[in-house]
Amino acid sequence: MSLFLVFLPCLAWLYQEYSDSIWRNGHGFFLPLIIAVLIRDRLRRDANEREESSALGLVLILAGALLALVDAPIHSGLVAAMGLIITLPGLSLLLLGLRRTRMIAFPLSLSIFLMPLPIYLPDTIYLAKGSAWIGSEILQIIGVPALLEQTIFTMKSGTFGVSANCSGIPVFYAAVLVSLIGASLTSSWPARIGILLSAWPVTVFFNGIRVAFLIGLDDHFGGSLLGTPIHGLSGIATFWAAIGTLCIIAMVSHRVWRPAV
Repeated sequence: MSLFLVFLPCLAWLYQEYSDSIWRNGHGFFLPLIIAVLIRDRLRRDANEREESSALGLVLILAGALLALVDAPIHSGLVAAMGLIITLPGLSLLLLGLRRTRMIAFPLSLSIFLMPLPIYLPDTIYLAKGSAWIGSEILQIIGVPALLEQTIFTMKSGTFGVSANCSGIPVFYAAVLVSLIGASLTSSWPARIGILLSAWPVTVFFNGIRVAFLIGLDDHFGGSLLGTPIHGLSGIATFWAAIGTLCIIAMVSHRVWRPAV
């Protein structure tokens, strides 16, 4: 109970980040359930019912709680969230022991994705440029006139920029999470590599379609719809399209590279 009270402000901050910034961090609501399911699945494979415990867990729990207390006066949220992530394996070591903690190390490591994305992020992996290029190619195919320079489109009605926030970074963040989970469900390294390498192109492809869709609306309606919920809904559609595609890739890769029995 004391540990829960220590992290209660952190949990409240995470809830606010996930709900107020649903376009960037909406996956945070689903992640605890995903981690719990993966942990349960791996623990059910353990035939050894002997109870174990590791005192090393206390060290991690104390370290995580200390970070939460340090964050209390500065209200950054991020420091306490990092403390929470450190505390989770500590609880596992204390309650389940070292051997079982090793078994669930991968699901526990996914807790790093509980960290909310900052509002502004540099596009160091060229998501914006890739999305703009895909969007430009689609616009040429459908005959919408738009001149692309870097990540700025110039149309007859004005300009449209693929900024860092519209670059698909939130989708890519969630896509990496899904690809890691998909890769963990197969023992084939070719399948794992293929699934992991799919996250970036899938994100760029669907975000490029979104860019072309929004610019097409701008060209047809003169920008009157870009300030409506359609802009946000297109982001949600991009998210689910990318995640769904990665799930399909994971299932197909698992079947193609499944070792012969």
